[in-house]
Amino acid sequence: VYQFNVLGDDGGQWTVDLKNAAGEVRTGVQEDADCVISIEDIDLIALAAGQLNAVAAFMQGRIKVAGNPMLATKLQYLF
Repeated sequence: VYQFNVLGDDGGQWTVDLKNAAGEVRTGVQEDADCVISIEDIDLIALAAGQLNAVAAFMQGRIKVAGNPMLATKLQYLF
């Protein structure tokens, strides 16, 4: 279970639950999320478009990860 905290004017909080076969995305906070990712809205758009390297963004502090950081590495397969 991932918690995305998207910062900025077009931000918000979303939970991505991939524990079920179909998966689910819902708005709001999941208190017991396995991995919490905080990112600016513009950086999330660039990441999804393939214009931002996730590892470089993490090293630059543009992506912050709490909880299990190894789960964050699996997200590259979703984008």
